[in-house]
Amino acid sequence: MSMDIRKSFIYKYTLYRFKQTCLRSKVLAELSQEDKERICMETAKKTRKRMLFIGLVYFFAMSFLNMKIVSDPSQNAFTRWYTDTLYSLYPLIGSHWGLITPEGKGVVLLVCIKALP
Repeated sequence: MSMDIRKSFIYKYTLYRFKQTCLRSKVLAELSQEDKERICMETAKKTRKRMLFIGLVYFFAMSFLNMKIVSDPSQNAFTRWYTDTLYSLYPLIGSHWGLITPEGKGVVLLVCIKALP
């Protein structure tokens, strides 16, 4: 499942920035079109690998921090407040929403208002 790198956003942005840099630099402007494309291709590949690595590290770090904070909410005031807010929504969500659509929309709106700080 290999995606063509020339269709990716990273390659297009790299090409855009390289063209801007070529306008300011005579040395880069004198390069052939193949060299410019090769430079952009290599840069896009390296950027993709680095972003994948950074994204994975960020995902696992945030998952670990969230599990650590939520595992013992009594130690953290923000987590305690957030879980109490979610628990206060349970009776509202589980209650009767009415027979017609506007009443149901009103309950959804009320849940959203209470859930968002």
